Amino acid sequence: MRASTKAIGRIGVSVGVGLVLGLAMFGMFGTPTTTPPASAILTRRTTDFCTPGWSAAHRHVLPAVRRAVLLRDHAPTPFPHGAEVDHRVSLELGGSNDISNLRYQAPGLSALKDREENRLHRAVCTGKLSVDAAQQQLWAWR
Repeated sequence: MRASTKAIGRIGVSVGVGLVLGLAMFGMFGTPTTTPPASAILTRRTTDFCTPGWSAAHRHVLPAVRRAVLLRDHAPTPFPHGAEVDHRVSLELGGSNDISNLRYQAPGLSALKDREENRLHRAVCTGKLSVDAAQQQLWAWR
């Protein structure tokens, strides 16, 4: 009986440590990472994304990538109305369509995030905020 208690204890510790490490990697507690990986950024040049129509011309998330994001992020099925696969760093601020820059976004959050993206886009394109600062703010957004 004592040996089985030790084994169960070790399993519990392993699961607990794995859970903590997993949560830390995804910034679920503590200090979240605010620096997007290079794969999440397509450009840092304002001459690119401050040009009207630039983000629309670069919005091509393949269906297979979209499915992979939903699986990775454990999105509910069926996909709820109003939910979406969102760019952490928006295309209008130089974000990429790479899977590292995409995540499941629950219903109701898109309007809030869109307002923040638009505010940051205006600030960057008028020279009031650096590109890096705006990209970091979006990366750290909820």
